[in-house]
Amino acid sequence: ASSYTTFMMWPHSLLNSLFLLLLFIKHYDLKEDCTWTVVVNQFDGLGSSRSLFFEQHEVRTVAEVFKEMGDSAIDPSDKNAHYFGFPYYLKINLTCQEQNSTRTIRTAHYTGLIPVVTITFQEPINSVRQKREQLQITMNAAPYRLEGKCESEEVCLMCWFAPMPMMNGSVMMEVSVKSNDLGILMDEKRFSINVNGFAKMDKEKGEAVFTIGTKLTKLKDFLSLKEVSRPLWATYRQAPVVIIGSVPGSKIILLSDTLFDDFFPIEVAIDSCWIGSLSCPQKNFSSSIVDTIATESTLFIRQNQLVYYFTGNYSALHMKTSGSVLWTRILNNICVKQLNPVDFPINNTEYVIALGGGWQEGEFFLISVKDGIVKVSGAMKSKDGTVCRFLELEKCAILWIIFVTTANQFVLLVKDPTGNDYYVVSYYRARKEFELMYQLPKFVPKGSDKGFVMLLGTEQYTNQALVPRGLALNPFTMILYICGNVVLQSNDMVNYVYLSSFPSTSSIKYFVHSYQGYYVCVTDKEEIWVSAEGSSFLVQVYPSESWNLFRDLQIIRRSTEYGHKEAIISVFYDPDGLKQLLYLEDKHGKARVIKRRVPLHHVLTYRQLISAPYHQMTYE
Repeated sequence: ASSYTTFMMWPHSLLNSLFLLLLFIKHYDLKEDCTWTVVVNQFDGLGSSRSLFFEQHEVRTVAEVFKEMGDSAIDPSDKNAHYFGFPYYLKINLTCQEQNSTRTIRTAHYTGLIPVVTITFQEPINSVRQKREQLQITMNAAPYRLEGKCESEEVCLMCWFAPMPMMNGSVMMEVSVKSNDLGILMDEKRFSINVNGFAKMDKEKGEAVFTIGTKLTKLKDFLSLKEVSRPLWATYRQAPVVIIGSVPGSKIILLSDTLFDDFFPIEVAIDSCWIGSLSCPQKNFSSSIVDTIATESTLFIRQNQLVYYFTGNYSALHMKTSGSVLWTRILNNICVKQLNPVDFPINNTEYVIALGGGWQEGEFFLISVKDGIVKVSGAMKSKDGTVCRFLELEKCAILWIIFVTTANQFVLLVKDPTGNDYYVVSYYRARKEFELMYQLPKFVPKGSDKGFVMLLGTEQYTNQALVPRGLALNPFTMILYICGNVVLQSNDMVNYVYLSSFPSTSSIKYFVHSYQGYYVCVTDKEEIWVSAEGSSFLVQVYPSESWNLFRDLQIIRRSTEYGHKEAIISVFYDPDGLKQLLYLEDKHGKARVIKRRVPLHHVLTYRQLISAPYHQMTYE
């Protein structure tokens, strides 16, 4: 009784403050535990699971919906009025790891939370209008009760909906969802919602199907914990659909129209009919799809020495073609050993580079895509012949090519197989001329405690051979990187700096640019190294002691994104930063694929604390 009396004697202001504090703590926990999820629903299927976003025409049956609206500014009985609607809606939910998601959504609704949706339309590469088309729409989502068993009249199952508008000429949309600052406090989250031009409605089945192949369902039939990562190649922020191949022994690609927020495994409909020949020798036959590249309207794949493309049905882009029916083979008489991506378009045209092999070794070809029309050039040569002839070599191999579209210039990494010499050569497309830019040293330079060594000819070298594998260039800064078991950096393609913080015991298999000041190197050992452009230091963030510490903390928190059984499928940048595409298996052997943010801030902070535990740190 005395405790009850003491409680009753507390000031109301203190009780109110305590209540607000507890409410804030509860909402903060929800904010940390829950996140927005957004999927597309068809107009006549609200509340269903994710729908494929492929319809690109208006809905003409909205008059029936308007008849149900009692307080409306329109007259549905007006015979001269014609109302159209969009074919899709955005279904907005809250997904929580520890809390009950259904209860959290109801709590959010009853406490005043209204999702605010902002849709930004991406301008197409080849605009149909002379002026730039930039549009952004902001809407408040409406609550919607879902069908389901409910023991009372209260809302048991619910979500929010907002129309998914479409802009003539655009097939890529960025959807941002945030709260109205009432009820549960939620962080803003962005989603990529794009038109999938590689799907259609099968009238016999009554469902959407893919035009490029057959959709698969069982992940463990083609993915495993032995996966090795591969690059995600696409025109920079202009490809509505992206693909990843290199599934061992299978004609399977992973396709996504949401930048891998989700994906579809597709077995592509091509015939594996290649037979090796003297002109195109082949050691081993493989049915795997490799060198997958996505452009705004067209997908490119390579299987062995065969190159195929498939153009999607994008009527919203006003292309000169209605799309492909089957995969089409190009470069029929060419032995193609590799495809290289071109990240940026020029003159409303996108490009892909094909490197010749066999009897075409030392030659390269340019594939162009404009308005959905694919064209192939002849071999890119000078007046005197190939790059091998220019270097006065009997034989040579092109390891990598980048196309600097702003300068109409190709930069080639060329190998002399007889003496294991490597060259950086420029090819000027307009003049049809080659120019030798740099000959690489044969051995790895000795490192420096400064993190870099300027290659002036006076530096010392180790006994380890320098083996480059590729090139990377940022067209905004014109910084060129040569990567392999070293990282060489140049601002003019002539003078180079050796970044000695990267160990020569590792070898980089692909390079990932953010084009916003940072880049990532992924090695054969699945190491992830990060650096800032212009910096002389590369830092290994995975695997590392600081990464393991962060991962263990997430497992303790029972995060569904971390576990001890995982394999990296790819590492790439999206508009929200550096991401990993992962294959995970839980303790019961259940498999799934997720996209996970690389926690650079946390890992680098832990690294600093581990490496200098007693160093006094001051934060501004």
